[in-house]
Amino acid sequence: MQASFAHALLETDLPEVDEHGRFNVYRNNLRITLRNALRTTFPAVEKLVGEDYFSALTLLYVERHPPRSPIMTEYGHDFAAFLSGFSPLSDYPYLADVARLEFARVQAYHAADTHNFRMDSEASAIAALDIRAMLHPSVTVVVSENPALSIWRAQLEPDATPLIPDATETAIIWRQDDLVTEMLAHADDALLLRHFAQSQTFAALISEFPDDPSVATLIARFINLAIAGIIVPTHTPIEGEMK
Repeated sequence: MQASFAHALLETDLPEVDEHGRFNVYRNNLRITLRNALRTTFPAVEKLVGEDYFSALTLLYVERHPPRSPIMTEYGHDFAAFLSGFSPLSDYPYLADVARLEFARVQAYHAADTHNFRMDSEASAIAALDIRAMLHPSVTVVVSENPALSIWRAQLEPDATPLIPDATETAIIWRQDDLVTEMLAHADDALLLRHFAQSQTFAALISEFPDDPSVATLIARFINLAIAGIIVPTHTPIEGEMK
């Protein structure tokens, strides 16, 4: 019965349920709420396709994809997949990647917090190499065959360059304190991100190729990612221990 009720709330072709139209009013209000949630989560996608097209697109999505959670910030988790499979938009494959990036930003804002490394001296940076570390809970990596991050920035950031590179892009999205931010991944970041997704130490990584000249570059990238708060220690430090 609950499934039938949920279907009725989002189905557009059903007749009025009662003579006063109370159910129909509730149904319309729910659709508006869901579509507004999508508009809030995917502002760049809306700009790219236009307000009218986005309105029609979200109506179709709402009908086909009812919410699985009462938390509105989680709605739209499969909007990118919906865009990928929507044949009228097949000539615009970057839209799905932009949607993935935008959804990741919302999830990053609401992700759990944790302690960062303290990198205020050379000694603390060196010590961090032997501490088991992980990716910050807010981190999402969006790998795109299109310049998704550059396209997103061109839509929403007034100072972004209008020139969109014809290249693949890998974006890292995460939260620094209360600010969600993003950056293009460095060529060496993929190895580090995969390694620390498994909660490892940096020392364990470089032990696999101790004489490789790229180790110095990896150390520099690890320190940069730790300072940014992308890589964090896996435990809560006790007083007097390096954070």
